[in-house]
Amino acid sequence: MRSSFSKWGILGPGKVDFDIMQNALGEYLNNMKKEFQYVYGEDYWKKYVELVSEMWLDDQGYLNDDLVKNIKADTLVMQGDRDTTCTVERAVELFRLIPNSQLAIAPNSSHAYPLSDTILFHNLIKDFVDTQSNIDRL
Repeated sequence: MRSSFSKWGILGPGKVDFDIMQNALGEYLNNMKKEFQYVYGEDYWKKYVELVSEMWLDDQGYLNDDLVKNIKADTLVMQGDRDTTCTVERAVELFRLIPNSQLAIAPNSSHAYPLSDTILFHNLIKDFVDTQSNIDRL
């Protein structure tokens, strides 16, 4: 998996060639960048990509099954059904690995739906929090 990131311009933890990334991901990258910059500002984008590259290439943290299954907090696993970055199947695996988790599959949604469909994202989070509040009172 690690080698596939280099074709996207992710050369190592925190080492990103943005020209390679632009050529590889084109319009998808432009849309994601536009959404992030709208929410977080222009300066945040490159730092975000560098930090994500560190997370992706850290075998000890990013979706490591042995670590994930030890999560103790109530967890909402969220996934867009049209996400090409992460698969629905992987979201289901995570849901099954994490005790006390819930799974929300957002219909007609990509990886960036929390930014592009903020109402849906808000409602999924609210439902999860409301459910947790009700469980705590029982």
